[in-house]
Amino acid sequence: MLRLLKKERGAALVTVIIITAVLTTLSVVLLNSAIQGLSLSKRQSNIKLTYFAGQSAIEKWFNIIQKESEDQNIGAGFPDEVNATNVDRYVEMILDKVKLKLNDTEYIDVVSKAPTVAGLSGDDYSEIKLKALEVIGTPQLIEGGKKVKVVIGIEAEASFNNPNSPYGNTRQPLYAEKEFVFEVPQNDFKLTFAIATAADLYASTRSYHFNEEEENRNRNYVGDLRAAVPEFKVDIKGDVSAFGTFPKDILWPEQFYYGGIMAMHGAQVDIKGNAYSRAFIRTGPYRDVYRGLSEPAVFSDESRINIYRDAVAQCIQVFGNDNIISVFRNAYTFDDIEMNGERSIIAINGSAIGLSHYFESRNHDALSAIISSAPVHNLLSDDSLLSTIAVNGDVIIPGGTFRVDDDGIFTGLLEDASVFWYEDPNGIRIPFYKMYQWTEDDILNPDKYHAELRERLRNLSAAYLNGPFNLFQLWPSRERVNDDIETGGGLYDYVTNDFINSIKAVWGKRNAAEAGVSVPGAVSGAWSYELAANWRYYAGRLSTEGRDYEAVGVKGIDYVKRPGFAIDNIYKKDSYGNIIGLKFDFNLWNDVPEADDPSYTHKVFTKLDMSGEIGDPDNVKNNLLDYTQLLANRKYPTSGSEWDISGEHGIVKLIQKAKSQFSAYTANEYYIQVNPGLSKGQYNLAALAGFDLYGRCQESRTGGTFESDTEYFLVFNENPEIDLIVDGTFNGIILTAGSVILNGGADIRGAIISGGGGDRSAGEYELKLNRLDRDTFQAVALDRGRYAGVKMVPASNSDPGIVKVDFYLGLTTESEIIEKGRNDYLNMAARNNLLNKFAELGIYLYNIF
Repeated sequence: MLRLLKKERGAALVTVIIITAVLTTLSVVLLNSAIQGLSLSKRQSNIKLTYFAGQSAIEKWFNIIQKESEDQNIGAGFPDEVNATNVDRYVEMILDKVKLKLNDTEYIDVVSKAPTVAGLSGDDYSEIKLKALEVIGTPQLIEGGKKVKVVIGIEAEASFNNPNSPYGNTRQPLYAEKEFVFEVPQNDFKLTFAIATAADLYASTRSYHFNEEEENRNRNYVGDLRAAVPEFKVDIKGDVSAFGTFPKDILWPEQFYYGGIMAMHGAQVDIKGNAYSRAFIRTGPYRDVYRGLSEPAVFSDESRINIYRDAVAQCIQVFGNDNIISVFRNAYTFDDIEMNGERSIIAINGSAIGLSHYFESRNHDALSAIISSAPVHNLLSDDSLLSTIAVNGDVIIPGGTFRVDDDGIFTGLLEDASVFWYEDPNGIRIPFYKMYQWTEDDILNPDKYHAELRERLRNLSAAYLNGPFNLFQLWPSRERVNDDIETGGGLYDYVTNDFINSIKAVWGKRNAAEAGVSVPGAVSGAWSYELAANWRYYAGRLSTEGRDYEAVGVKGIDYVKRPGFAIDNIYKKDSYGNIIGLKFDFNLWNDVPEADDPSYTHKVFTKLDMSGEIGDPDNVKNNLLDYTQLLANRKYPTSGSEWDISGEHGIVKLIQKAKSQFSAYTANEYYIQVNPGLSKGQYNLAALAGFDLYGRCQESRTGGTFESDTEYFLVFNENPEIDLIVDGTFNGIILTAGSVILNGGADIRGAIISGGGGDRSAGEYELKLNRLDRDTFQAVALDRGRYAGVKMVPASNSDPGIVKVDFYLGLTTESEIIEKGRNDYLNMAARNNLLNKFAELGIYLYNIF
């Protein structure tokens, strides 16, 4: 028994040992599991902390990018104009700038151990390295190309050694994407012009010098004649835009206070492109302005302007005698086409299109009309009865002629194309409107006058009351037959010879039979009341005071629907800012009904002025207005009657932008900056250059090809009191706050942009627009070029007598220009050709010109 008991004690011990072993094993397992769990938890916590630190760093980088995206000038320095073909390159440039703002490594105090930012060291922080910054997908131009939407991805690596743990986490990859919107530099001014000026574009056979001291001393001083060269000529290849001189008050009825595009004293100006002026396209001086001066009251002026494409202006007006203005395509006017001179012609091969029909405004240029008033302005002289306005295309006149008092107040609305002329067998001549008994009611109810006129037209023989001074659709309206720049697409001979000679051939004829021409029974176009034309009349419907008058000789629009007469430089763009076609092509007129539809006339007018919607600013009129106000603007006053010239002007912004950007080219030999500290005066450009500028430019052309002509110079003058003279060969761009004087022998390939003068305040340019007082001496000074921004005159009596400006750089056909400029539109292609010349010389101008 005793022995057995001893064995039981041994068994118990073994059991205890086994149990203890099992428990120990389980404890070890559990402890190991707990330790592993704790380690895993610590590691997981460290990973999270590293991740949070990495995300914090990425968020910080994104915040910096966001701040940079709000910089309006983020894209400054990009050498080209941003479009769909180069937007990737533009975004790359932005990212290169942004990367400079980002730290390659960020340190995040993720466990709040470091006492200060400066104390971040060792185990106190997480380290995040920027591995990659890239664009995801394709950048998208939005808001018509004004902004670009970009998705940016950031790749980073984060490392963190937790001071509270023996565990660390190194090179943990992180990635995030975010969408940003960056500004795209907007070039409000597009250099698609041979000449653009905020003043007058002036050409004359005479050169007058103006002494400022004498002007200040004598208010009647109108300059000193320095030179005269008969048959002085100007040849401009490309478009021109002249804001022009204007009278201070919108109510003054005297038209001769307006400048614009001017040919005076026998000058001949050929504009082989479109011509735009917020003021006038005009020839000759107005006779009555010169009464009491040394020059005779009546003299032959013989100035001429030929416009090879469209003419756009407040008025197209002949003031002088023996003047001619010819327009190869369409004439668009905010106000009138008007004839004042004797033995003169306005010849429009295309259509005459008035752009204004807002009678309620009572503003002088709020009604478009055609006015042959030479007899009224020349005391019924025989020569005044010869002057003619001829239109071969459609006649679209939304406004009408009106009577106006000396204070500028309306007293009646006359014919749309005037004047109806009464002449009896005894030779008594008088405009019909002077026979009418005007009353106060006629201001608010113009129908009364027209009802009386219709009665007279019904009852009087056409021999007594007719319209002999306007000739509409008597001759063909011809379209271009080729793409030759020199001949206006083959139209030069037809317009300047055949058409003009046909007009002269019927001068003085009393009717169509005597003239030997066939008169159309109906004229295509649109107007409200009557056209006095073709020795007869054409009239729209009129219902007033119980009397109904049917339309007479009205035919639906025709010529404006033809592709060859479409406005060629106002473009339609997609949402990316890419040009996708012409904005106002011939399809503009597709939904215009037939002429017998009651809505026909209104539909035509609203296409021009309202674009089909009352108050819609995006119409033909306002788009063309923009081209006349490239460098300056004037608006109707909200109170009073003086023009409002407040607000920003394009030339001022352009000069300021150039001052900022051109500083990068001071070491470039092809950049000529005029010293702004020079004394007020006139300086020859060659003398300012300090080398044989004209010789180098002439030598550059001797190769005879577009490619070999490589010497192009950028000239910049920020001082409005300095005028630049050019009288030799020059290639390049002239941007000046002052005026440019082109003397005979000036031969320019490139472009001129001129502010026309002004003042300086604290070194900054202030534009001084030319607003004239009601002073005939100022009108004479205007006629003599006092307010010109670009003046083309002889330097001496032995001057060669011709000035050339060629925006097309020697290329002679549209197809050549388009091919080399890689753009389907002529002026855009020509711009590319010019700016690419500079890019090849290390001067990048797409974001300013």
